[in-house]
Amino acid sequence: PKTYTQAMRGPDSTEWKKSMEREIEAHRKNETWELVPRPEPSDHNIFMKGLWRLRVKTQHGVTTSFKSRYCADGSRVADLPENVFAPTASFTTICLLFLLSALLGIPLKSRDIPSAYVQAPMPSNRNYYVTQPLGFVDKKFPNHVLKLNKALYGVPCAGHQWNITYTSFLKDIGFKQCDSDPCLFILRTGKHMMIFLLVVDNDLNLCTSPKLEAKVINALTERFSYISDGKCNWFLGMSVTQNYSSIFISQEDYVKSLLKEYEHIYSRKHDTPGEAGKILEVTDEERSDFNYQKLVGTLLWITKTRPDISFAVTQCCRFTDCPGDTHVKAALRIVGYLRKYHNLGLKFHSIPNWSIGDPLNITVYCDASWANDAVTRKSYYGYLVFIETSLVSSRCRLTLEVAHSSCESEYVALDDAAREVVYVTQLIEELGLHMKRPVTIYSDSKGARHWATNRMVNQRSKHIAIRYHYIRD
Repeated sequence: PKTYTQAMRGPDSTEWKKSMEREIEAHRKNETWELVPRPEPSDHNIFMKGLWRLRVKTQHGVTTSFKSRYCADGSRVADLPENVFAPTASFTTICLLFLLSALLGIPLKSRDIPSAYVQAPMPSNRNYYVTQPLGFVDKKFPNHVLKLNKALYGVPCAGHQWNITYTSFLKDIGFKQCDSDPCLFILRTGKHMMIFLLVVDNDLNLCTSPKLEAKVINALTERFSYISDGKCNWFLGMSVTQNYSSIFISQEDYVKSLLKEYEHIYSRKHDTPGEAGKILEVTDEERSDFNYQKLVGTLLWITKTRPDISFAVTQCCRFTDCPGDTHVKAALRIVGYLRKYHNLGLKFHSIPNWSIGDPLNITVYCDASWANDAVTRKSYYGYLVFIETSLVSSRCRLTLEVAHSSCESEYVALDDAAREVVYVTQLIEELGLHMKRPVTIYSDSKGARHWATNRMVNQRSKHIAIRYHYIRD
């Protein structure tokens, strides 16, 4: 159901009603709001409509719970950028943490903070108000509004306030926030360490000492009503399979839900995500009424664990403003490929007899085309970053400028890959690990390698932007 009315008229109305009652009771105990007469409009008073967000939680296709959340519709609220921004952990950091868990042989644990945002106080420079929730309007004061004391989901500044609250608490109990990723926190005590990766109201954590872990978890539970999920089996919609020799992450359930949604439209299977040698172009076809943006957005999230479809999805992303039937068929072909290979994912391998002081080997592969985009004549390029035998970072995109030669497009790919290596290296060093130097970047362009290792300027290279010469350092 999308609305309160649909939920109450559906077959699961009893479950939804209980879920909503639990949500309202949690807000009352938390003192999230107070019922007040509607004040006069002003710059310091911000009014928002309240609405129910309903979601059925599933794991492996089985319904586990009915989740109701009362939110504010802050889409029309103009707030200051500094009051809204909240960092998000990069997927490279998430992969690196999975790899470290596999290397150490220590299982990753995930925990959830229920109603996280409502545990953060609202800023004092403005007053925020929302309407009373449907089904729970006060009979004595039906025209009153709710003044927010705590951050409610949907309020523009809610994520910012929650991040400040949680980050401050972790720092107070001894954690250090990493410079390379502001969502990564490390606590060191002697020979032991605990790593926290915050992703909105979920976290991944790894600890080398049970006593240290228990101490930190007790502090978090006392402050935030922390709920431990134990060994991480599910994270951000990805299934996580952990054993002593490896960790495997997959979005198979997410892919299956996608296949089920489009099985009546496209049921074919394909061996490849795209036609060999075919690049999508702007066409004269009429705009398709197919929900192209939704499908492409779903495929884009799947590329996190399925880099094999990155190139095909990257092409489809360029036509979300005005897709034709050709572009729709290209996107559905990716669905056909996923239908045949739905159970693939990323695997992070352990290393026999590895200890935390042993250096890790980073290997990078990059490649680029030349002017194969018929619309802009820009070039596609991509790279893969491996730590030992595990993939931790990948990318596929168009160059920002038109390359004058294949050598130049390969040089751009080298530069972007080198910058990612620097980022991964910073993460490794902040985690207290070591790496083998120098890092090897493989490219099949002899000319690009020559430019990267020789500080020469001639007629073929003097026009290249200075930013791409970063690879030389």
